Amino acid sequence: MTGPSLPPGAATSPGSTSPPALAAPLGPTARVRAVPVRDEVVRDGASVVLHDGQVLHLSVIATTVRLLAADWVTVADLVSRVEEEVGPAPDGEGLALLTSQLEELARLGLVEVAG
Repeated sequence: MTGPSLPPGAATSPGSTSPPALAAPLGPTARVRAVPVRDEVVRDGASVVLHDGQVLHLSVIATTVRLLAADWVTVADLVSRVEEEVGPAPDGEGLALLTSQLEELARLGLVEVAG
């Protein structure tokens, strides 16, 4: 499966529709956890997942987020852990960039959010 580079959006899915947005913006104290998927293949840091009848291609960042959020973790802790794995975000924008990724993953049903 080939697809575009995915920095702004965490994943692509042919023919997918946009699920509803989150009720409130994610803050640093919100907690997130990866949702189990039917199947997942990780290669060169990126992944392809089968979830809810869709095949989704996840970027390296989105894949890293899901791996590091196997258990509940705060957004602030996740930012630190992701930056340890892939390096710091440009211009100190780690929280904003990761929040955008998490919102997309939540819309796709690949992470759940609490608080």
